[in-house]
Amino acid sequence: MAQPSLYVYYHTHWDREWYLPFREYQHRLLTVVDDILTTLESGQMECFTLDGQTVLLEDYLEFRPENESRLRTLVKQNKLSIGPWYVMPDEFLVSGESLIRNLQRGLYISREFGEETFTGYLPDTFGHSADIPMILTQFGISSAIVWRGLGAQFPLFTWQSPSEDQVTAFHLTEGYFQNVFHMGKDLQEKKTFFQQWLSKVSDVVPNNAPVLFPVGADHLGVVADSPALVKQLAPDAQSITPDTFMTLAAESEQALVQTHVGELRNFEGAYLLPGVFSSRMYLKQWNRTLEWRLTRQLEPLLAWSQVLNINLPPVKSQLDFLWKTLLLNHPHDSICGCSVDSVHRENEVRFEHVDQLSTALVRDLHAQLSHRYQPDNTMLVFNLSDSPYTGVVELTQDYPNTAPPPAPEAEIQVLTEETLLDESYLLDTAILPLSENQAVRRKSLAWVENLPAHGLTTLAKALPASDTVLVTASGLENNNVIVQVTPSGDLTVEDRKTKRIYTGIHQLWRNLEQGDSYNAAPVPGTMPTQARIERTEIVDEGPLRGTLALTWTFPDHETRYTTWVSLDAGSPALSFKTTFVNQTPDHKVQVVFKTASPLTQVIAEGHFAPITRSYDPSYRLVDHMPAPRLKELLVQGGPIQRFIGFDDQTLITRGLTEYEVEGESLKLTLIRAFGMLSRDDTGVRGSHAGPPLQTPEGQCLHRAFECHYQWRPGFSLEGAFTQADRFYGAVYGFAPRSNAQEASQATSASTSILSWQNPAVVSTAFHPGPQNTLHLRLLNPTATPQTIVLHLPKGWEATREINLTGKPIAPLQDSSLTIPPYRLTTVELYPPASRGL
Repeated sequence: MAQPSLYVYYHTHWDREWYLPFREYQHRLLTVVDDILTTLESGQMECFTLDGQTVLLEDYLEFRPENESRLRTLVKQNKLSIGPWYVMPDEFLVSGESLIRNLQRGLYISREFGEETFTGYLPDTFGHSADIPMILTQFGISSAIVWRGLGAQFPLFTWQSPSEDQVTAFHLTEGYFQNVFHMGKDLQEKKTFFQQWLSKVSDVVPNNAPVLFPVGADHLGVVADSPALVKQLAPDAQSITPDTFMTLAAESEQALVQTHVGELRNFEGAYLLPGVFSSRMYLKQWNRTLEWRLTRQLEPLLAWSQVLNINLPPVKSQLDFLWKTLLLNHPHDSICGCSVDSVHRENEVRFEHVDQLSTALVRDLHAQLSHRYQPDNTMLVFNLSDSPYTGVVELTQDYPNTAPPPAPEAEIQVLTEETLLDESYLLDTAILPLSENQAVRRKSLAWVENLPAHGLTTLAKALPASDTVLVTASGLENNNVIVQVTPSGDLTVEDRKTKRIYTGIHQLWRNLEQGDSYNAAPVPGTMPTQARIERTEIVDEGPLRGTLALTWTFPDHETRYTTWVSLDAGSPALSFKTTFVNQTPDHKVQVVFKTASPLTQVIAEGHFAPITRSYDPSYRLVDHMPAPRLKELLVQGGPIQRFIGFDDQTLITRGLTEYEVEGESLKLTLIRAFGMLSRDDTGVRGSHAGPPLQTPEGQCLHRAFECHYQWRPGFSLEGAFTQADRFYGAVYGFAPRSNAQEASQATSASTSILSWQNPAVVSTAFHPGPQNTLHLRLLNPTATPQTIVLHLPKGWEATREINLTGKPIAPLQDSSLTIPPYRLTTVELYPPASRGL
């Protein structure tokens, strides 16, 4: 076999926070980048790659602002490669829309510094999403460099998304971590290492295909004499940047005969570290809630205000802050929960900042809309989902406590009432939060009919419901399902339409754990234990919602678990809220849903296209322990975005990101407790995956958990997207206090901001664009083309499709478009001409 053409790229891989907190790494970054600038400017090194993350430029310039012009010059000279990402994300634990915003921010900064060519540089994420080729393609990026998730048989290949978008991909078969030139070895040792590396790679690289050798590793600076040493070992080697290398690879004589379609999650190669899907689950829950609030509530409400011509103070800088701060928690060692405890305490502070500001902005938008549309004694009801809604809606209303609250006008069922400080001061800068200003907050339920998609309506009086819920101490029932609590505490559900009976729904199981932050690992020789019911109480008696509270205990575990299971009128879905304060280390607690036969396949929501994953239901991880040296055992499970379909059942979760398959069960993880960043005795991974540092807060001791998830019989892909949005809170109502003058200016209304008739097309984003435009992102998650006609407010037009950089793709006629299978498309909406662009 002829020796392949050899190219070398010099780099540092930079985990912004990991086994040290951010500021300590930032201090190290200053020295590393100082040396990079000096080495490149002196000509000792031709080019250097700054890990594809533009956040490193911001981190460096925070304390070295005087060096900005030096950075810009080197970037423009193609000596310093930056971007395209803002941060190196974990792909599976953040939403598809977050990946888009990550690239948008990274590419904007890159181009500001003069970078013009890019490859999708992903050297260390723990597996790769099926939609990455589609996302990259829509940013005008035609290639990618990856490591984990592939066997050695894929060195240079075509990677294809379900949408049929393709990129040329290069697999770093031996990884990005090559630090031989940073170590104190003599020349012969370095030569031996290099020849061994080249032999391994040559065995899998076809003739004439180029090879890329990384020189660098985690948090390492430059070694100025590395290029000279490489020349001694490989005289024909050429220095290059990853983006330039991928241009050469795509043009090489090697035909890309191998094509991989879908996600990269092969366990045969580098470690995938799937235990990160359950490490510090509280981070995942908070992240998913905030992603939803930004993309599915705050941004759409800003778009609504623009359509309705409501004058708002400028919020662009605040929205930028929200996205930047949220993205800073998305690096793979941050959102994965596999860093030292101080890192994750800082993650919580960032989430808190996003939570606070986004809450304040949503509150202001609600107030502005209520001034426009809410007369006295009415509720304002929102539907932020893609389809009209008929059913139960939860309402919130504040009353002055100077007299008993008025009798319910719009409500049928009151849930709770509490006395609290009157929150008028939050909206009025002339009011102080004085102790004598008290209010009563009432949460209640009402029935709504045909609430318009992406719209709002006023609700002045109670509507009769077409269904009611019957509640007993041992069950719930409506026109759709009959639910019985068994003596052991799990549920039996009869679907009244299909007549199927589901048994073993919602069992609670616990395993002992010997894993670390990267991998879950059962303890051999121990058996899982099932929780037993202690008591059942009726919480809500109907008629619109019935709720039972189930209290559980394990025979060998002191923590008590309480599950509230609710059934609404008109719905077949069971909504669960399980709460507990963890008191025990080194264990894993899961909710188990039984299936009618061994489970071999699931359909999970991907970032955009649905993902079908196949399993061997007879596989048990513990039967294969211990793992061979440097190998990782296969795990029968995977990540969840929001929903998963299995055995004609649908499970939706709010940030519970891990499921497992075993036998006739699907398991949803609530908590996994561990005490080490990395261990070499997990039994499921044949070496360390990081430093062996103590992480006592990974045990989550004395931390309160609140876990939300929903189960329903049957599975419809199109319906699951809308159901997930509604479970996250897309339909809700409120009546904030308003003064008489404001109320007199409001008029009763039912308004649809945006709609289309085809339920197979779903939206993923709706937000303000440049020059008073709006951007609507639409997804066809099905295997067939879907056509829609957009119904827009008077005067608004949908005139063209654009890519994710904002460049035009194709004009639209009469607001009509056809979306190919599994494809994401963005439509630019123009305001009425009278308001100008």
